[in-house]
Amino acid sequence: MKSNQIAHYSDTMAKGDIAEEQMQKVLSFFGFEYDNRTKDKKYWNLGYDFFTTNKGTTFEVKRSFNVQRKTIVIEEDHNIDPELGILKKGWFYTSKADKLCFMDTNKKKNKIALIFNFDQEFKQYYDNIKSRFKLRKNKPTEWHGFIRNVSTYRIIPISEIPNNFFVIVGFG
Repeated sequence: MKSNQIAHYSDTMAKGDIAEEQMQKVLSFFGFEYDNRTKDKKYWNLGYDFFTTNKGTTFEVKRSFNVQRKTIVIEEDHNIDPELGILKKGWFYTSKADKLCFMDTNKKKNKIALIFNFDQEFKQYYDNIKSRFKLRKNKPTEWHGFIRNVSTYRIIPISEIPNNFFVIVGFG
């Protein structure tokens, strides 16, 4: 497989680190005391990155918010094998977080985050509209010398999501 057909896990993680740093700024700005659990493997299967110690709220942080296009990306399947099918559902179906935060990771000064109540009502709404948007596949990912199977996702215009599901937070 050619190298331009493979995504590198370290590149993906570096982009995620930017979103996580931004989330710390948002939580601090609003006065939340928090534990950053992004590097703690025992929380990876719970699907959340931050836990606010003064509110008890959990946050899953995603860098898949495109301000210019006004879209977010939802990962549906995390690991697909061409012969075996879906090996693991994506974060949308596995995360146990209370809030879902899509961060604008562009390098401009003023940034925007979308913070969703990640509850059953929102999940049901997404399941009802998702068929209107193309299911896409990511490139296979190289991780520690091994090629992982691909994941699937959908690009959703923010205009398709009623504003009662999220708040917009500006920060710089």
